[in-house]
Amino acid sequence: MKDKPANRKRAAVFSLGIMLLMFGLTQNNVIADSSTKSLKVGQVLIFRGVDAAGTTYQEKWVVSGTARLPATTQKNYLLMEVSGDLDQGIFLLSWSKHNTEAYMYGFGVEAIALPKGEVGTYWEYDEDGSRISAEIIETGVTVVVPSGSYSECVLVEKHKITGNNQSPPWFEYFKPGFFLVKWTDYYARENAPVEWELISVERHDD
Repeated sequence: MKDKPANRKRAAVFSLGIMLLMFGLTQNNVIADSSTKSLKVGQVLIFRGVDAAGTTYQEKWVVSGTARLPATTQKNYLLMEVSGDLDQGIFLLSWSKHNTEAYMYGFGVEAIALPKGEVGTYWEYDEDGSRISAEIIETGVTVVVPSGSYSECVLVEKHKITGNNQSPPWFEYFKPGFFLVKWTDYYARENAPVEWELISVERHDD
């Protein structure tokens, strides 16, 4: 059975309670200026998805704190709490010093979310028991979505690998130093493709 159409973008979704106990996450109430287009504690990212039948979905990603995980050579990760029509959980993401590489963490394993590389750069990683292939197919892309215009984005094509077969693709637009701003999912369980866009970047005072 294929996954729900929301799930092609994230490396893993975890139980928030388990992660809090395991890694001692630090909640932080710093307010971020979303106009900087860098990912910071305090931001709230709202995504909207529309499938081929016109059904709409929504997700909220709250950057609520940080985590330093010993197993990841002491990288500082951002904690993103996810809630929406199809999923809820958390996601861990870390950018390198100059925002040239992104890392994600799940199920005790660190993986590269976005490597430093040119068009044609290929890599694989494990996601929730599945093998995922990824390839940079375009750089320097300007993406215009309801939340604004994002320049110098990187377009990545991904597939799920099963033996010698691969799934239909999904395409992710990464803004370096920030996050996904758009993705198109041809691997949706039904009514593909599903087009997801970042519709707003807000801030919270929790």
